[in-house]
Amino acid sequence: AYTFIARESNRTLHSWGLNSQGQLGLGNVTDSATSISQIPGTNWVHMDGGSKDNSPQVAVKADGTLWGWGNNDYGMLGQNSVVQYSSPVQIPGTTWSGAMAISYAEGLIGGKTDGTLWAWGSNTGGMLAQNNVVQYSSPVQIPGTTWSVCSTNNRNVAAVKTDGTLWVWGRATDGALGQNSTVHRSSPVQIPGTTWSQNQMASVSVGDRQIAAIKTDGSLYTWGRNDSGILGNNTSTGAGGHRSSPIQIPGTWSIINLSGFNCNAGVKSNGELYTWGSNE
Repeated sequence: AYTFIARESNRTLHSWGLNSQGQLGLGNVTDSATSISQIPGTNWVHMDGGSKDNSPQVAVKADGTLWGWGNNDYGMLGQNSVVQYSSPVQIPGTTWSGAMAISYAEGLIGGKTDGTLWAWGSNTGGMLAQNNVVQYSSPVQIPGTTWSVCSTNNRNVAAVKTDGTLWVWGRATDGALGQNSTVHRSSPVQIPGTTWSQNQMASVSVGDRQIAAIKTDGSLYTWGRNDSGILGNNTSTGAGGHRSSPIQIPGTWSIINLSGFNCNAGVKSNGELYTWGSNE
């Protein structure tokens, strides 16, 4: 079962589907499989969150306020509590530019217009970048003030600064952090290079224990888990093919997306679309 949320052109939000933890934002926990309802509020400009039962939902309004609802088991709604909310509640701050789920169940990371990154929720593996594994139910700032692009998934985070440097943190299972090791990191560590692209939502992507990023010259690099050949480097699958350091994928690329399960996609600079990995 899944939850669906859509934004109309008039900046209203509408939801339907599973609602066992109030993730439809309608003030109740009643599933809505056959009807679509409007979530309270207007002027929504950015929406993010998971689609499954234990996914918190977050959305940003045009005035820069950030709101959340649904599952709050680890304080993912930023209310300094673990109380579940079935209607939108405001997360502290008024200059949010967006929010992205670290994992669909456990934590959130959000960016502000001043270039700062903030995180809250579960801190397993140190994915909140606080140099510890302490859980936070209110936003705490990630070190740095010049963050430009961020991507998260499955307890790994990758973010690019305005100087073109790429930083990663969280779980390093299967070499997902590209540090030539499997040691988890609770503070940002740098990936070599200073020309990583800052094309928002297109130049860096975090999948399930793998990361891919594009440089300003269009070169594409991947690292981490390689089940079903999802790193795209024509190597063997499984543990023998995992890579704990970045490897270059042939071609010149403009968009990379690792959101599929064991299946990835990318667009080259000439507009051609490529997919690779599992074909189940």
